[in-house]
Amino acid sequence: GVGSLFAGGYGTAERPYLISNATEFANIRNAPSSYFVLTQDISLGNISPIDSFSGTFDGHGYTLSGWDYSPTTSGNAGLFREITSNGTVKNVTISNCTIVSVDGAYGTLNIGLVCGTNNGTISNVIVCGNSNIYGDMGSIDQNNNSDTFAGGICGTNCGTIEYCGVINSTINGYSGSGIDKGTANCWVGGIAGRTLSNSTISDCYSHGNTIKATAKGKVHKVWFSWVEACGWANIGGLVGRTDGTDIAITRSISYSNTISGTAEGADSRKNQGSLIGYVFSTPTMEYCYSESSDTLFGQGSVSGGYKISSLTAEGAIHNLTGFADHKWIQDSSGGHLSIAQNKELAISGGKVEYFVGEPLNLDGLSIEAVKNDVKEDRSLITGGFMVSGYDPNMIGVQTVTITYGKIIGTYNVTVAKPEI
Repeated sequence: GVGSLFAGGYGTAERPYLISNATEFANIRNAPSSYFVLTQDISLGNISPIDSFSGTFDGHGYTLSGWDYSPTTSGNAGLFREITSNGTVKNVTISNCTIVSVDGAYGTLNIGLVCGTNNGTISNVIVCGNSNIYGDMGSIDQNNNSDTFAGGICGTNCGTIEYCGVINSTINGYSGSGIDKGTANCWVGGIAGRTLSNSTISDCYSHGNTIKATAKGKVHKVWFSWVEACGWANIGGLVGRTDGTDIAITRSISYSNTISGTAEGADSRKNQGSLIGYVFSTPTMEYCYSESSDTLFGQGSVSGGYKISSLTAEGAIHNLTGFADHKWIQDSSGGHLSIAQNKELAISGGKVEYFVGEPLNLDGLSIEAVKNDVKEDRSLITGGFMVSGYDPNMIGVQTVTITYGKIIGTYNVTVAKPEI
């Protein structure tokens, strides 16, 4: 059965499939609507992406690293090609990974390290460690467009991205070498290349990245006339372009990124902003910040975007309006932000007195993950944990251990002889 492809579990919310190596990660494709958890850090090598993912993947705070993949076709490219409306990817760091697409044909390419297109939820995912995302739609044919949408998290966002960071990485997009009547579109963002209708980006952070877009419409002779395809480049520290209705971008920061772009051809346009490259459709924006020396929006503008002079002082993030109780924490140098991770488990309630031979009963047991934050933050854990340390035949006080990813909690139970 499918269960034999993983280190354990049943693929349910209460008992998810356990993933302990790259082969088991690749086997997600065999049960893409199930529940999965990482049990340790994994080096992925050159495994192929998961196609369409509608399940829940919980990294439990572990790291996926060393992925090196080169897609050769248009469409979606990422660890998950597409996350559907029912899919969730959360609580994982993606470090020192490379996805480089070089495609000589025309078409549309959505490329990001987490996924090409997100229709679901991506939460608490960090891309870092000099990761590299490069999307290339190398040519545009007659009467056809060449579109590249590249982002640190995803190429195109149609869902929710929250509490995600892209740090010290490279996001590079290219569309071009076109001939008659085509358009070379290249939209690149630190978080997402573009975000469309009914989408949300909240509590995200883009820092220290190189973000670049190149769109080239090449002059070419068709019959007896010279024609020129146009090139459009939209580059943003958070998002390359917003396009659609009911888009929300809130409490997010673009800081200390190197942003650049090139657009060539008839009616060529380059729109470059430290928050959004091209505000084609106006999103709802609240408490978004970038450096005072930057242009926030390449074309168009939105209220809710602000300039700040510095984020280098320790704890400076919590002095910004809208961030006093934020889950981000800041290191002692002030230069690096990270999402507050689960630090310990708080366990209460439940059955604690047993007779010899009774199985452990978790009914009524409350398990909460506690974060180290500016204020205590707890979240109820209902599945994906492991239990150890209970022996129904050993009389006396026993310590039961609950393990949830990298964190543990304990509580005591007593086993006694039955009364006669």
